Amino acid sequence: MYPTRKVAGQNINIFHPINHEVGVLVEKAVSEKVAEIFSESYEQTEPDNTW
Repeated sequence: MYPTRKVAGQNINIFHPINHEVGVLVEKAVSEKVAEIFSESYEQTEPDNTW
């Protein structure tokens, strides 16, 4: 069982990395993926009104 914290009446699971080095690698991977997602350009497309 993983430790939890109660926040606003909800139990939130808390996960700890194996060690500091793994934690840094996880943070880096997550940050890179978030940056990739936010940097994607979203082109506006016209809706297909063929009904």
